[in-house]
Amino acid sequence: MDIHLPDGSGLDLLGRSRFRYSEVPLTVVTASNEVTDVVSALKGGATDYVTKPVEHQPFLVSLANTLKLLRQQQDLSRLRSELNNTYRLEHIIGNTAAMEIVRQSIRQAAPSDATVLILGESGIGKELVARALDYSSPRAGKPFVDANCAALIETLIQSKLFDHERGAFTSAISRRRGKFEQANGGSLFLDEIGDMPLSTQAKFLRVLQERSFQWVGDEDKIIYYPQSG
Repeated sequence: MDIHLPDGSGLDLLGRSRFRYSEVPLTVVTASNEVTDVVSALKGGATDYVTKPVEHQPFLVSLANTLKLLRQQQDLSRLRSELNNTYRLEHIIGNTAAMEIVRQSIRQAAPSDATVLILGESGIGKELVARALDYSSPRAGKPFVDANCAALIETLIQSKLFDHERGAFTSAISRRRGKFEQANGGSLFLDEIGDMPLSTQAKFLRVLQERSFQWVGDEDKIIYYPQSG
């Protein structure tokens, strides 16, 4: 595609194309060599940026690299699909009455927007249950984000879970999305939540109740997420 089109902006078309066909590679071929156009195109999702007049051999190399990237994306999608299939309910091993109760609980909870508490000793398979819940839910295919609360440093646990603004603390050199926003629309699995500091647990409970949270370092910025998140 070009940037300067007779009936609109190629950058706008690029944005709409990325939204509707996110996995389709798109190369910009244009006479414009303005740095702002190059940056905007690449940030907007263009695979490559080629300026006119087009040199034949470099352009063929660009297309070959684009096809290679497409095949890699297709392979990655296939592997992700195969990996997700491992979390099907029938792949949870066990024929006891207790395991059947677990599977039935997953079937009942997965279609809902309820927050689920998974209890059990370390190593018993809580993450397997969480992933089975996600796979069986309407959120399947959306982000599945996990966080080991026991491994998070107490002074930074809030910034890891919630968004923080630049300068919110010493090492915050840029704005960063926390685990909650990363999982928005999908599923968030918090492992070893009992090891989370009590002060953070109180804030976490408020997030579950109100489905919103404030940025660390900017109380005016509030993130809301839907029930299905």
